[in-house]
Amino acid sequence: MRLVFSADEAEQYSAARDELLESVAEWARRSGREGDSFALMAALDGKYDRDGRLDRWRSADLRALLLEWFPRKAALSLPECGGVVPTLHALVDFLGQRRWLGSGSAPVAELHATIDENQRAFLDAMADERNYDIGKFWTTRMIEHGVDPEDQDAVRRFIDAVHSGEVTVDQSVLDEIMRRRESEADPVPSGPELPEPAPVRLPPEPELIEAARAADIVARLRTFAGWLGTGRTLTRTGRLTVAQGRELAESLGVDRSAPAKTRSSASLPQVSLTVAWAKKAGIARTVKGKLVPVKKAAPLLDKPLELWGRAFDAFGKLGVDLCDSGSASLLACSFDEVLPVLWWGLYSGGESPLPEELLHLAVRDTLVATFDLGEAEAVSDARQHLWRQDLARMLDALRDLGAVTRWDSADPADRAKIAEISGRDDPSITLVRPAPLGLWKINGMLRDQGFSAPVEGEATTA
Repeated sequence: MRLVFSADEAEQYSAARDELLESVAEWARRSGREGDSFALMAALDGKYDRDGRLDRWRSADLRALLLEWFPRKAALSLPECGGVVPTLHALVDFLGQRRWLGSGSAPVAELHATIDENQRAFLDAMADERNYDIGKFWTTRMIEHGVDPEDQDAVRRFIDAVHSGEVTVDQSVLDEIMRRRESEADPVPSGPELPEPAPVRLPPEPELIEAARAADIVARLRTFAGWLGTGRTLTRTGRLTVAQGRELAESLGVDRSAPAKTRSSASLPQVSLTVAWAKKAGIARTVKGKLVPVKKAAPLLDKPLELWGRAFDAFGKLGVDLCDSGSASLLACSFDEVLPVLWWGLYSGGESPLPEELLHLAVRDTLVATFDLGEAEAVSDARQHLWRQDLARMLDALRDLGAVTRWDSADPADRAKIAEISGRDDPSITLVRPAPLGLWKINGMLRDQGFSAPVEGEATTA
């Protein structure tokens, strides 16, 4: 039986996995061994994702399964978790007796010892929902509410109920999952089959520095740091007081249309976003109920390009802060998947204007695929309206960062073409393209990740 697969052989692996499941089940039945087919399938899937080597098992592989893969991916109830350890023991013995443990595997006795040593930690990890990934979190919530995750209509109704507030979830757990996703996110696409973009012209450093100095967010972060001073005491919920929020809004020149009477600084969206951005960029932090400056970051305030780069990198951690419904937003929950699509969409057009509707379509397709919402064309207008609002906020923030430029086209021909492309009667006529700073940064990210991102003049030098 074939037990080694590459990352692009998912179909071949799936067929071999089914055959292996049957073989292990038959062996366990004849041997009087305990084994759970779902736990075994999850273990094999985890090993395939790890390295594709179903024939090579080491202690590190088993620890990764027990302490990371199962807690994050496997939707097992706590009683069902009891079958995982016996199943792994059975798998090890099966492979050992068949002589299918390949070169580099640990001795069978060592593998059994590793399973037993990590049994308690495995059960503890499975019991802590903060270890879930976002898919397992929502699948578990659906099952708790009697929703079949395979029933797409029921899933859509459940998501709508979450958005409307009819169904509530543990926000602290969801926030922790989102924070972990942000810290593990890849900044650029991971797929190898991307078309090579045309060479772009990158501005010289003096122009980049001046552009960074002129960026609204850089100015806001510097103003915020001056306003913060040595620190500000926060409310019990960890927010600025209303008076502090209004004072900061005045200093920043934002949120002028906010209601005159408000009970929370959360009603000042640009103030809230600036504070979140400063914290994610490492300019400020919360310590014992106070918002205080990060002393090591102080020199950045006089280095506009470095400060801008820090703000750009922090943008990838702002999904919950940018989206209207916070961590209940599908776009916020899939920020890691959406961002690479957005970067590539902006970059692939080079310096040519791109209809914002194309970005809407790309985001829609990404969310449909991520949450298995069925056919993209069948997604309701109401749900798409939420995504479009969230994407507009993202692009507004990138504009304030100086990473993109946006404007509405006055050409009737553009409107007709955009309507044709998007299939909408009332398309957005906004055009967008990366500004020099954004083009420079995305080019660097792509190169750092090994993608082809040519620059004008390189071919001549080569």
